[in-house]
Amino acid sequence: MKSSLILAIDVGASSAKASLYDTEGQVWGRGREPCAVQRTEPGLVEQDPDVWWAAAVRAARSALAAAPANNRVEAIAVSSTNALVMLDQAGRSVRPAIMQLDNRASAETTYLRHRLGAAISRITGNRVANSGY
Repeated sequence: MKSSLILAIDVGASSAKASLYDTEGQVWGRGREPCAVQRTEPGLVEQDPDVWWAAAVRAARSALAAAPANNRVEAIAVSSTNALVMLDQAGRSVRPAIMQLDNRASAETTYLRHRLGAAISRITGNRVANSGY
């Protein structure tokens, strides 16, 4: 019997994971690929966005390798880590992404939380947080 398939991809700070499901929730395949974190100085946590892409592609290929014959991926769901990715005009990353666990701006974060925390939370729905919350 032919099924519609859903490919779910999650790119996290430590790895990219992919799972292939049918519409009944049965898992047909899985893949996982590591993503290296760069800690060049104390408090700095960065990752190369190209590493995420390559790991996500490898994980997806692993999951898809188990796909039953004559079935199609009808949907793709993607989630990712929290990071600041700076791009050039062509959409390419210009430097490693600054990860959520990076705390190089902890003094600024503390200032904002004390000075504007309630207003920022009201406007954005998020609280001002230091590294790792």
